[in-house]
Amino acid sequence: MRLLSVSLCLILIAPAVLSAQTDEAALRQQLNTAQDKFLGLCRRMDASGFEERLQAYEELRAVGLAPTERFIGDLKKVREDRKNELLSRASPRALASELQQILAELEAARAAAMAAIFDLSVYPEENHGIAGQPTVDEKVKAVLVNWYPFAKLFERHPEWQTMVEDIAELDSYLKELTGGEEEIQPFGMHHLASEFNTAFQQSQISAADKTTLEFNESEAQYLYPGEAECILATNRYRLMMGLSAVETDLRLCTAARRHSREMRDEGYFAHESQGPHQAAHNSFADRCTHEGHTRPAGENIASGQRTGQDAFDGWYHSSGHHRNILGRNHKQIGLGYALGGQHGHLWTQVFGSDGGFRRESGYLRTFHQEFLKSDEHAMDEQLELAEFAAQNSFAWGVREQCWAIQRIRPDHPRARELLQMVGEG
Repeated sequence: MRLLSVSLCLILIAPAVLSAQTDEAALRQQLNTAQDKFLGLCRRMDASGFEERLQAYEELRAVGLAPTERFIGDLKKVREDRKNELLSRASPRALASELQQILAELEAARAAAMAAIFDLSVYPEENHGIAGQPTVDEKVKAVLVNWYPFAKLFERHPEWQTMVEDIAELDSYLKELTGGEEEIQPFGMHHLASEFNTAFQQSQISAADKTTLEFNESEAQYLYPGEAECILATNRYRLMMGLSAVETDLRLCTAARRHSREMRDEGYFAHESQGPHQAAHNSFADRCTHEGHTRPAGENIASGQRTGQDAFDGWYHSSGHHRNILGRNHKQIGLGYALGGQHGHLWTQVFGSDGGFRRESGYLRTFHQEFLKSDEHAMDEQLELAEFAAQNSFAWGVREQCWAIQRIRPDHPRARELLQMVGEG
């Protein structure tokens, strides 16, 4: 009797189980159909409309089942394909013919701007050229809009905006379907503009200038951040104006830093030295030659600016300094920053045009041998660099600078402490 009851129970349950399985299979089929329909519309975004896609998405959500991993992967690929299609359409290569006109306008704008900047009747020395600054700004702006040509081209290609909106739409679907668990890198119009302008500018920069920028980037870790920032700002402007990039030269950096610190310590602001080393370091040429640079070419100084970009902006708005930045024969650059004193912040920028002074090994290149003369000024420089290296965990930098200090003063207490910190006690 018990067996009969069990058999009867199984007979009653079996149809219910089969029905549930059938319902689930039907839902799965419905899900697959909805997913395929939605993906098909997303793959044809140029032909399908937003309302049509939204309706298909609502149908997908109405199924009530979580989307499959395959579907999520396919939707991501649709999004990536759409982005790559946009990047391909909005690329300097694809728009080469349109860019020819922009390049012609760029060259004409550069010539007009340089002519205005170097014309003393337009941009006089008096009052730092304030009377001619509006004219110069207007001329430089004409260069700028052609050096960053995306905005001009965007006006001619409204389909780019549509494609950016398509990507944003796909991002919203993916964010909801994955519950926000997967990080999706946004891609908006400003990303497209940045990529386009960068690609265009790279196509206009010579191999030699690219090598200089790469070299400067490797040297930046050995400079104070503001110094590296100012060098980069200077080179970006020079390249925009059609000039070559200048190379970071630590001989010039040493001369520049010495002068900034001397101005701070002695409480003056001038190109001519008024400190204890006046005889040897009176002019910028004297200071650069003292560090081993054979052809110093010019110097700018500034006070009060907190950042390297601010220092550059100040020189840009001063006729003589502006012309100095755009020297056609400049090959090297040095920056020196000093904090403190009555001015708060002091900056010195020097240019040179000799054969350069690269060193094969990485890291903080030791300064020119003349730098290691037995004077307190040189030793202060080395000690500050050693402290900077210690703060940034450059153990090898600490060793290099402290050993240089000990060649001047073997018993220097702080150099000994710093060496002990990096296991060289």
